[in-house]
Amino acid sequence: MTQAEEAKVLAAVRAGDESAFAALAERHRRRLHLYCYRKLGSLEEAEDVVQVGPFTETVEAGLMFWFR
Repeated sequence: MTQAEEAKVLAAVRAGDESAFAALAERHRRRLHLYCYRKLGSLEEAEDVVQVGPFTETVEAGLMFWFR
């Protein structure tokens, strides 16, 4: 993603566009998965943590706070 494209997505997220946020969250999902893997030492457990709905919603809410 170019800087111009990323700036557009961030502007849309800040404006409250949920689909833009979903795209942004998905873009960083791998990084979150790798972080969890490093902390837990298990790919399966890391995937479970990333997939858990309330955890994901909490992370998304936190990200939305920072992007506004």
